[in-house]
Amino acid sequence: MKHRTKRRGKTVTFSVSVDMTTRERLRGIAEANHGGNVSELIARLVDDAARQQALREFLALQGHRRMTAARKRALLADIEAELARQEQGARRKRGRSAA
Repeated sequence: MKHRTKRRGKTVTFSVSVDMTTRERLRGIAEANHGGNVSELIARLVDDAARQQALREFLALQGHRRMTAARKRALLADIEAELARQEQGARRKRGRSAA
């Protein structure tokens, strides 16, 4: 078993209910990126959410409206399509062999 990283500062323990799939995804991501430390993963997720909130507040102060749900779905679909194109191109390149 890998050694887990130490937590920063004073901590508190609380319970969160998630479905089994989410639990396994959290553990997998924590294992891959945080030495198996789910608490560290959650701390990073909260940091990211706080940055996103700060960005939303900044944009609102600058007079920008919040993105509509429809526009968000369209943007995410565009991103997914681009990622799929890039993955397909990468697969083609890997399939070529040197002569």
